[in-house]
Amino acid sequence: MSRAPFLDSLRTQLATDRGKYADCCPLNLHGARGALLKVRLSLHGHIFVAKGVEAHNLRYLRHEARIHQHLRPLRGVHVPVCYGVIGLRVPCLYDNAESKHLLFLSWAGRSVLGMEKADTISKTLRHCFARQKEKAVAALGTVSYRCNTATLKRGT
Repeated sequence: MSRAPFLDSLRTQLATDRGKYADCCPLNLHGARGALLKVRLSLHGHIFVAKGVEAHNLRYLRHEARIHQHLRPLRGVHVPVCYGVIGLRVPCLYDNAESKHLLFLSWAGRSVLGMEKADTISKTLRHCFARQKEKAVAALGTVSYRCNTATLKRGT
């Protein structure tokens, strides 16, 4: 499925698939301007992370999408695949915030930080992942991409 029909399928699903058993749920991870949602495209079963923001933060979400475009050579290895931003037909409500726009990223697996807390990965290894990511991003001339270790993911 190409990008445009894919994003349209997500937009349609999110407008109609609502309620307790919807294929969209909050991950309870919040940033300065938005929150992460786990979205499953019911049509194909693919799982994505969606970053939702309120309307007044749309410019930041679009900027993040442009950064992901610049980091395209690293996608799927050091940064997630970015599928784009969509405007929702019906706003998505989470934690008393109304998200009207979502940025879709590939699902990368379990949080490396969470694995460290569960004693399944060492702090040293987590920092090694972060250094590798920082070097790869810097090689593309990007200075301010968020490379902190809390955002690292390990596919599982």
